[in-house]
Amino acid sequence: MHRAPSLRDLRRNRPDNVVILPTAAPRQIHQQWNKETRAAKRSLCAAHPWPGERLFPGQREAIKRAEAVNSAKQTPALRIAFAILASLDAETRKAVAGRLAVEALSGVPEAKQAAAIADCAALTIGERLDLDFAFKWIAGRAENGETAT
Repeated sequence: MHRAPSLRDLRRNRPDNVVILPTAAPRQIHQQWNKETRAAKRSLCAAHPWPGERLFPGQREAIKRAEAVNSAKQTPALRIAFAILASLDAETRKAVAGRLAVEALSGVPEAKQAAAIADCAALTIGERLDLDFAFKWIAGRAENGETAT
């Protein structure tokens, strides 16, 4: 195994067409993540595993939203209301969602469901992917007989 050349050696043996920038570090930077510290971190993580499932924050939020949508009874009126919400312009939809969010703070389950459904009316691509993941995650938990979150 070869010893890594020092910065002094590299500077001394550099080719003529290489120029050292004035912003270059005066000495070689010490890397804190070498092979030994990576191994120590892996063993520490193995000794103390994370108690829950590792999910991204967007996925955790989508799971809460998906649970609220799943708990709502799917009726033709709900589907019509969702279609109307989806066809509204962004400002009107935002005003409706804001009003429903204020009602959801009351703690009434139906208001929370309505706010979650209104939030689902216009999602970004990332939010749609997170919501798809959440529905699959909830279905997988239901198949295993586990309760969600």
